[in-house]
Amino acid sequence: ALTLSVAGSGLDFGRADEIWFAAHDWGPVAPSGEQHWQVEDGELLVTMPAGEAPIAEGTPLDGLLVVTDGSSGGSMTRGFEVSAIAGVVGSEGPSAAVTTQRDAPVSPEVDVTLLLAIGLALLGGLLLNLMPCVLPVLSIKALSLVQHATGERHQGVRHGLTFAAGVLLTFLALAGLLIALRTGGAAVGWGFQLQEPAVVIALMMLMLVIGLNLSGVFSIGGNLAGVGQAMTEKSGLRGTFATGVLAVVVASPCTAPFMGTALGFALTRPPAETMAVFAALAVGFALPMTLLSVSPGWAKRLPRPGPWMERLRNALAFPLYATAAWLLWVLTQQVGDTQLAAALAGGVTVAFGLWWLGQPLRRPHVRRLTASVFLAAGVGFLVFAGQNGATAPATPASDRWSAAQVEALRAEGRPVLVNFTAAWCITCKVNERVALDTAAVRAALDRHRIAYLKGDWTQRDAAITRELERFGRSGVPLYLLYPARPGGPEVLPQLLTEGLVLQAIERSVNPSNRGA
Repeated sequence: ALTLSVAGSGLDFGRADEIWFAAHDWGPVAPSGEQHWQVEDGELLVTMPAGEAPIAEGTPLDGLLVVTDGSSGGSMTRGFEVSAIAGVVGSEGPSAAVTTQRDAPVSPEVDVTLLLAIGLALLGGLLLNLMPCVLPVLSIKALSLVQHATGERHQGVRHGLTFAAGVLLTFLALAGLLIALRTGGAAVGWGFQLQEPAVVIALMMLMLVIGLNLSGVFSIGGNLAGVGQAMTEKSGLRGTFATGVLAVVVASPCTAPFMGTALGFALTRPPAETMAVFAALAVGFALPMTLLSVSPGWAKRLPRPGPWMERLRNALAFPLYATAAWLLWVLTQQVGDTQLAAALAGGVTVAFGLWWLGQPLRRPHVRRLTASVFLAAGVGFLVFAGQNGATAPATPASDRWSAAQVEALRAEGRPVLVNFTAAWCITCKVNERVALDTAAVRAALDRHRIAYLKGDWTQRDAAITRELERFGRSGVPLYLLYPARPGGPEVLPQLLTEGLVLQAIERSVNPSNRGA
């Protein structure tokens, strides 16, 4: 067994309800072994089973010490970076485990309880409807609402509840997958699905196929967005359910205000509490659409059904084409040139196969056979494109985030602004455009010698995942502004403006303005 000794940290471990240690590297500590802790004369001793690669004396052991304190009536969990030196506890000199606490963020410490997390998730789900992340599915939601408005009120209620069911089940499925992956040791967070090229390609093709269907290029008999079927048919309900599923899958990579805190709490709690928080998030996200579906008042503002509905149906295909183009751009950040060419060839081949399938030929069996050949070829191209073949990060090495890079720059007396982002995070890109890459902000960074680093989470990165978790986040965006002097970073809001960034820069170089 190993004993981790933490002394002289100034922390009162005696009030803790639970303490456990997780090593950063595999080998020294058994990751699933039972741990025990006690406090003697202000010194914390954590006993844990050794792993398959025993640590040698004098070798450093880095990890995360997680402390849960329930003495204040709630349950507050904090994490501390620990760097320990292997030796013999009780030997001469300093404690065998020398601990250093990473700088804490400059933000009010919130005692997050399950009830508060559920409330924040509900509010965050509501605000998620207003985030740029939801833009790709606005056309599908809008078309679905128009279709619901043309039916009877009880039909609108059915479709509203069906949409909510699709949202709820998809959020819970994502939560379950997150729990399973993290339990298995994978370093994943919110939006993890778009870190996989195969998922990006599948979503890109889904947007293209739905867009072609709305444009009238082909008809597949059913529908994916509640289009072209009577409100009373079961296929219409299936389309509404699919709309809810698709809305979550496309909109989930980004986080809304309040949502980040709730998800950060949820992913550190037992599965039942995690599911409760995700369910509240789903309710908030589905609520506006569901209320509009069951409310007859707003539908009276629409004109009578007629040719305008078909024109609207065709027009709303173009936001889906734009979404497919955006996803293709995301793919360029994840795969090499050969795979990108295969994805383009697959998209064109599948589109041609669907167009050919919709042609009114005299010999339908020949039409179906030919279309099947093109569709199979297109799928083959797409499967090849989805193979792992990551490209090098676009950010230059000197501007790329790492904990060591931050410490090195601060040792030179320079403040550091860190932008944790991803190519598939639309909110991140909007923030960069309107607040981070402006002339005024760039000039302020240069004037105060503030280094600007990017943590690119487009692909899976365990170090970035751990850093996000350290600040109570489960996904991007996250913005940290470190002052040059000793102290923790200021955590900037998830939605930025140029003025907010300039004010934060001023606070980082002028401590007297920190409370402003």
